[in-house]
Amino acid sequence: MLNQRQRTILFELVHLFLESGEPVSSAQISRCESVSVSSATVRNVLSELELLDVVRQPHTSAGRIPTPQGLRLYVDSLSAEGVVKKAASDEALQDAFERLNRRDLDSAVRGMGGILSGLARMTSVLTLPVLEQLTLTDLHLSKLADKRVMAVLVTSDEQGHHRVVQLDVELDLESVRRMEHYLSQLALGKTLRDVHACVAQEKAQLAREWNTWVACALSIGEKALELQPSAALHIEGVFNIFEYAELTADMERMKHLLGLLEEREQVLTLLEQLLEKSDGPRVLIGPELNWDLGDDFSLVVCSYTGSDGQGQGMMGVLGPARMDYATVMPLVYQAAHLFSAFLTNH
Repeated sequence: MLNQRQRTILFELVHLFLESGEPVSSAQISRCESVSVSSATVRNVLSELELLDVVRQPHTSAGRIPTPQGLRLYVDSLSAEGVVKKAASDEALQDAFERLNRRDLDSAVRGMGGILSGLARMTSVLTLPVLEQLTLTDLHLSKLADKRVMAVLVTSDEQGHHRVVQLDVELDLESVRRMEHYLSQLALGKTLRDVHACVAQEKAQLAREWNTWVACALSIGEKALELQPSAALHIEGVFNIFEYAELTADMERMKHLLGLLEEREQVLTLLEQLLEKSDGPRVLIGPELNWDLGDDFSLVVCSYTGSDGQGQGMMGVLGPARMDYATVMPLVYQAAHLFSAFLTNH
């Protein structure tokens, strides 16, 4: 725990570092209005903070910069003070979103990604809703040739998902109609995750009370629900990160980052993990990303929700650890709320 003087000096150092990206001297800090001690006293406090691993000195003759732990204390203080939710609405974000072509969910996600990356001058990352969290609103079965049935599932985001199911037997139209009615009663109004559970429960019951017709219907339902459960990932403004000298100084690290963004699996896995426990803007600083990128990157993300109030996707920005968190966190928070309102109203 830091005492009040240590916190004041640390946070002033963070403010100065975020503005310039350069090491900060004790003389610079002593001139800050909130610091009422001499430069020598500031130097002593900085030495204490260095022992606590919240600041470090990159070069012997240079000033100091915050470590990821120091930035974490600063970011947590912004959240504790309610800075994110108190911040004034960003009119540029509001205006850009109102002009956005939002004819469907995919185009809206892509558009919001472009807006975020442009306003933040960083790389935006957004996920489409995780299918398993969406509600099944409609289901249709159509008989095809060669013992096949096409299942059409419509989810609460108004997206249609088609699956062709190969069967061992040929069904007549009346059987297909009855199976459609049975599966609709079983599944409609439930999330896809709950539908999976219902189908599994029905199959367990079926093991005790064998019914060939119901077994075939459940087989169709099970195969039709073999949808990709992971969210789709959209990334915009990748080359914005080349504007920050500290990020481009190590080209091997940049190649590693570009590989992560192109391969996408690690990025998507992290966002899905954050979605499960997100109740507001989340900030991951440096090593907290677990991407072997060192101390210089940060990710700020927030979940957006659909009309059922459940967490459905994530959006945010990836950029330098010295980003202006007091501006970026409210920007991401407001973007998520705008998108939630869009989903609710459509």
